Amino acid sequence: MGIVEQLNPIFKPKSIAVIGASSDPMKFGNWVTTTAMQSKFKGPIYLVNPKVPEVNGLKTYANIMDVPGSVDLVSIIVPAPIVPKVLEECGKKGVKGAIIFTSGFKEIGQKGFEREKEVLAVAKKNGIRLVGPNCMGIYSSAVNLNMTILAAGEPGNVGFITQSGGYGIEIFGSAMAQGIHFSKFISTGDKVDLQEYEYLEYLYNDPDTEVIMMYMEGLERGREFFELARKITQKKPIFAIKIGRTSAGGAAARSHTGALAGEDDVYEAAFRQAGIIRAYDVEELFDYVRAYITQPLPKGRHVGMIVGSGGLGCAAVDKCCEVGLQVPPISDENTQALKEILPEFASVKNPIDFTASGAIGLFSNIMLLKNTFADPCVDSWFLGFTGGSISGIDDILETFKPMLDEIDSKIVMEGITVPLVGSMDEHDKLIRPILQKMFGVTLYSTPERAIKALAALNRYREYLDEVNTGEAPPKVKPIDDSCRKIIATALKEGRKSLTEVEAVQVLASYGIPAPETHLAKNTQEAAKFAEKIGYPVVMKIVSPEILHKSDANGVKLNLKSESDVLAAFDSIVDNAKKYNAHAKILGITVQKMGAPGIEVIVGMKKDIQFGPVIVFGLGGILVELLKDVSMRLAPITQTQAEKMIGEIKAHKLLEGYRQYKPVDKKALALILTKISAMVEQNPEIKEMDLNPVFAYSNGAMAVDARIILE
Repeated sequence: MGIVEQLNPIFKPKSIAVIGASSDPMKFGNWVTTTAMQSKFKGPIYLVNPKVPEVNGLKTYANIMDVPGSVDLVSIIVPAPIVPKVLEECGKKGVKGAIIFTSGFKEIGQKGFEREKEVLAVAKKNGIRLVGPNCMGIYSSAVNLNMTILAAGEPGNVGFITQSGGYGIEIFGSAMAQGIHFSKFISTGDKVDLQEYEYLEYLYNDPDTEVIMMYMEGLERGREFFELARKITQKKPIFAIKIGRTSAGGAAARSHTGALAGEDDVYEAAFRQAGIIRAYDVEELFDYVRAYITQPLPKGRHVGMIVGSGGLGCAAVDKCCEVGLQVPPISDENTQALKEILPEFASVKNPIDFTASGAIGLFSNIMLLKNTFADPCVDSWFLGFTGGSISGIDDILETFKPMLDEIDSKIVMEGITVPLVGSMDEHDKLIRPILQKMFGVTLYSTPERAIKALAALNRYREYLDEVNTGEAPPKVKPIDDSCRKIIATALKEGRKSLTEVEAVQVLASYGIPAPETHLAKNTQEAAKFAEKIGYPVVMKIVSPEILHKSDANGVKLNLKSESDVLAAFDSIVDNAKKYNAHAKILGITVQKMGAPGIEVIVGMKKDIQFGPVIVFGLGGILVELLKDVSMRLAPITQTQAEKMIGEIKAHKLLEGYRQYKPVDKKALALILTKISAMVEQNPEIKEMDLNPVFAYSNGAMAVDARIILE
């Protein structure tokens, strides 16, 4: 049975029951009962309470077995210890879906975990799918079902999944107040059974849902979520808040729902790669969703601006630059047309500042506006206005009322397919209604919010452009089987890390350039290998207990003679013993000294939720301090690898800066895709650092490698 068939009894039930219905207006059981009865649900509603004969004028039953008809969905609002017994009775009744509002499960610790195990066992035995526990219920416009504590208002096209119950229901109500209306509201609670990715799959197939909104605290099956989200966003956008960005916030999230909060930078990478548009607060979330449900997607990053204040225009331009949008000149034709109608002191450059004196002339010339909005140099428009809250507003409103009555944005904007957003005082009674009726513009209280909403639309459009190319990760095969043999040998010997010589051999098996490297056990071997490789050479400590060689002063560079090599060997060993007297020294690597290049890092770490994550950034000893890195979940495409390189803050250094020549980005991207393939094909690899990788104008080389196994 597919997920739609499994969840239809929850979102499209033919009959429902509230177990724990209460006549006390101060109790949760009364709130849920009242909302359900007021929701105009299309089927019968049964109330279960053995202590009273009726609730809100509706007959009650002593238990679910006494209900005369069949029941698809129940709400359970009883003390946690008796939830398993109630579920057993529901199973005998043939119930297929249950919403457990009750708290007192895994959020309270081990005792709660044991309760959850019992509840889940009962549900599985009886074929019941569970929402919650510790949740705020669901709403489904498909059958006018509202099993929450809040009136749902008119139906819409947004499906909302929230991990927080109390805050989620507040977001639900606040969104409706801002004109966002819902097809589904889902409070997941502690997720003893149903997980986010299952709700997502249902919404993906739900004809009533066109947009998905999420409030997230953490995931327990991150990879399934990621894979499904990547499929969904090609059809329906997902706008999400993920809290726990700080260590304190992550700890609060874990203690709140028992969720695995994970590292925020990994979530950021997963969201970006899956096409999820992330908001960082509720205001942003609403702004992004409002923009999407009211405006078309832009075709590019170019923004045109029509403003009534130069200062407001400057603020909007600043925000465009900050979020990656561009403000180009408009076409010569439209520039000339605007010059002819606006005062000479107005600005017809982009931003177009019409000034107060030019407002009537501009906005009464519909054809000029249509031509301007259709400007070939612009992909979206921002309209910025001030001065609506002025004295004598009531008289002015009366003057403009006939004009407002005649305006129809469908006629004015016919043929215009670019998004229009703007900023205007939220309490304005004059200009806001004119703009909305005339142009269908989506208005925000500040220019910064409007521009960020445009940027969110643009990010989603760029994601769709990327996935629509159909590009797949490159097919990478190892040159030989040395990688598998080396890993197998290390694990057989009980080692969790490869030596640098082994790591270099692993890289070579995937065609990743690295300098010739040998492991010397004594000074004589070191001198012999140096002679074989050719001077100058580099020597490095090899010890499982010393992962960061520089910290132990265990690296010697640019050794040009045998005497240098002999002295370096003894010095490195002495330094290692001083650093860690108990370190097991396996030897000293002797490596060809590579030509200096720009130092970058290519790495991988296996995330507990999302699996292998590929990392790129500025390398060397400062990588952990600067943390200038980008990430993607493996596997990655060539395009994704190239985007990773361009996303770090120091990307301009790689493009050529002062004495540094532009580096070979294709070579770096190739290393990234090969590492991605390697870790996919060798799941025993837990972590990998190629640091530094020297990036050259022609090619790149990994001059140090560390590989950790599990």
